[in-house]
Amino acid sequence: MESTKRIDYLDYIKGFGILLVILGHIYDVSNPIKIWLYSFHMPLFFIISGILIRHTNIKDRNIKDIIKSKFNSLIIPYIFFELIVIFMWMIKKNDFTLISLKNNIIDSVFMYCKAGTTWFLFALFASEILFISMLKYLKSNKLITLITGILFIISLTIHTENHNILVLFRCFIANGFLYVGYYGYNLIINKDLSILFIIALCVANIILSYFNGLVDLWSLQFGNIFLYTICSILGSVSIIYLFKKIKQSFILKYLGENSLIIMATHQVLLEKFINVVTGGQYTYLTGLLMLVLIVSIEIPIIYIINRYMPFMIGKFPKKKNVQTVTD
Repeated sequence: MESTKRIDYLDYIKGFGILLVILGHIYDVSNPIKIWLYSFHMPLFFIISGILIRHTNIKDRNIKDIIKSKFNSLIIPYIFFELIVIFMWMIKKNDFTLISLKNNIIDSVFMYCKAGTTWFLFALFASEILFISMLKYLKSNKLITLITGILFIISLTIHTENHNILVLFRCFIANGFLYVGYYGYNLIINKDLSILFIIALCVANIILSYFNGLVDLWSLQFGNIFLYTICSILGSVSIIYLFKKIKQSFILKYLGENSLIIMATHQVLLEKFINVVTGGQYTYLTGLLMLVLIVSIEIPIIYIINRYMPFMIGKFPKKKNVQTVTD
């Protein structure tokens, strides 16, 4: 069926998107490239997830199966990657006490993420379960729009330093971008734009992002909330339309299919190892070289996890049905 056919260019976009995430963590906060990337790079992943929810008709499945599937694919990787970084931290500090282990695990449970960008995994899990539940149990699109809009606006406008509320607000904002991908499906997937119009969208996104300054979904720093929302959607949509024109890209497809592993590991590689050696200050050119270096290191990590430890990313061997024969 066409509705369940894999959309390859979404993998290309995720591959490109994860490169933007890495580059955003490489460059300093004053770098103009970082300002542009941060205006849309995380919303891009949530919008793609909304598109995939619509494309795969996942809302028609049993809610228990959906939660189990999402738990396996998002929360189990969160747990494993957090545990790895916790043990790395304990080795570095030479602190192998049970108290230290317990405190670090408690921190991870409450989303004081040790591996950095792993916050994205929980935010995606919670927002997808929330959004899919609304699709299943609220029959009115207007009501879904109202609830999503209220939660989105509250999360953008209320300033708080309470960590638990920050975690919740990230999920509500992610839910808003899922809404954009889901309800914008026909416009995004079934419509093509000219390359000139796509360039115009990109230029508009770049200009508006510089007016708004550096934003950060993790810390809920948005500048002007209207500019933030516009830039998030403009930047994401322009990238999607651009990559619809790409017929094939093995490299981006590979990175996109393994974007979860890269998302969970690249910040640790950069901040705990590479920056320690280099000092962490990069020009435009050295930043690109660091990007190539990190991707090169990620390739064997991806291979090892996929080949020998797929359980780390929630992939388990399917149980075989054993048929007993009686005489």
